[in-house]
Amino acid sequence: MLLRDTLARTGRAAIAQGVLRTRERLGAILAEGDFLLLNLLRFQHEMAARKPPESLSRADPPRPDEIKMAERLVEQMSEPWAPEKYHDEYRDQLLRYIEDKAKAGEARRVYTPEEAREVAPSTPRKNLMRLLKESVGAGKSEKPKRRARPA
Repeated sequence: MLLRDTLARTGRAAIAQGVLRTRERLGAILAEGDFLLLNLLRFQHEMAARKPPESLSRADPPRPDEIKMAERLVEQMSEPWAPEKYHDEYRDQLLRYIEDKAKAGEARRVYTPEEAREVAPSTPRKNLMRLLKESVGAGKSEKPKRRARPA
């Protein structure tokens, strides 16, 4: 809570370094309302230097009237964020596909794992340490075969 409040008051982000899965990652920790957000960043060696296309380097810079027109257009098209207006079309199509396959009888049986059975109390419990010692002792009695040396 202290870190979140401090970041929010100062308007800064914290930089974090840690391991996720099997790779070291770099991240920025940001204060967002009652939460801390972690945005993953790239290390410098992961970023490729990019040159702008030649057509952009030869392009004339925008004129002040073009900039004002673009700003007005953005302002006219702006509206409050309404996440309910957006849908995951891919998910919807996938669910329809699955439902159609199920209705056509092409769906496969879903595997459900069996419930774990309890070990019967009549089964003798084995001492793991004793078994390990026995297995190590069995290996010592056998002598390894020596390979013949070349003459």
